[in-house]
Amino acid sequence: MYLTLKTRLKLVVLIVLLSFFSFGQNNRIYPPVIDDADVYTYKKVKEVDLKLWVYLPKKKQIKSTPVIVFFFGGGFRSGSPQQFTFQSKYFSSRGIASVVVDYRVSSRHGVKPIECVADAKDAIRWIRDHAKKLNINPSKIITSGGSAGGYLAAATFFMTTPQNKNIKLTDERPNALVLFNPGGMDLSQVSPEKFFNRFGAKKEEANIIALVQKNAPPTLILHGDNDKIVNVNTVRNFTRKMKAFGNNCTLIEYKNQPHGFFNYGRGNNENYHHTMSAIDSFLKKIDFLSPFPETYRRRNEQ
Repeated sequence: MYLTLKTRLKLVVLIVLLSFFSFGQNNRIYPPVIDDADVYTYKKVKEVDLKLWVYLPKKKQIKSTPVIVFFFGGGFRSGSPQQFTFQSKYFSSRGIASVVVDYRVSSRHGVKPIECVADAKDAIRWIRDHAKKLNINPSKIITSGGSAGGYLAAATFFMTTPQNKNIKLTDERPNALVLFNPGGMDLSQVSPEKFFNRFGAKKEEANIIALVQKNAPPTLILHGDNDKIVNVNTVRNFTRKMKAFGNNCTLIEYKNQPHGFFNYGRGNNENYHHTMSAIDSFLKKIDFLSPFPETYRRRNEQ
């Protein structure tokens, strides 16, 4: 069957929109059952208490530590903070704090993605406001997440949500980004009208690639090159633009790997362990994480 150019273009836009609102891992428990971390309410909105769970370093630290903040995937429709508990435990064992965040999604709260972004930004602001209590360095906040959560992690830096325009950007902006197959990094093919109807914001305010400028935070992206939900070309385009502006942006592609390849419990956990090692190396390079202790290195070299 022959398709006209106009029909083909419509199909491309539809695929992009479907992928943007489909990316994520939906097989996580909700409400989350997280009993090995300290829980706090960071926001109350429309009778909903939004919580975050803090994993402090296993060994008590004298100096304040960096913190890595995880946002779950689920296409802005579903998902659970439990997705990143294993990653959080790993980094707390490495001497920094870790946080998993709950935010509103459409299936539970009837919201659009722009409101998810507002929640993510409010979570970062709450963490920075409570840095002293949590012994966190407010100048070393890393945002991370998978799929839709990866978009949110990036949006906390690049976007300004309408309800937050009168608040200092430094209160809600992270200092480094770690993104697992992030969706929505390049939505250039989507029309402004369709974007607004689905997202709840103007395209020029929320298309991440269009918001890239100089002085963006150091960024690591981990993406499978066989991702059928979030095309790897979108993060390739984003990485090229980041570098064109002189920003520190590294993309690691995982050969033949699908969407969500990094999740704990997938396969034999080889990709989980490799991504943890890659993030560990990245954070050491930007001085957010200390090298492994000498005793640890000697034990693992034997």
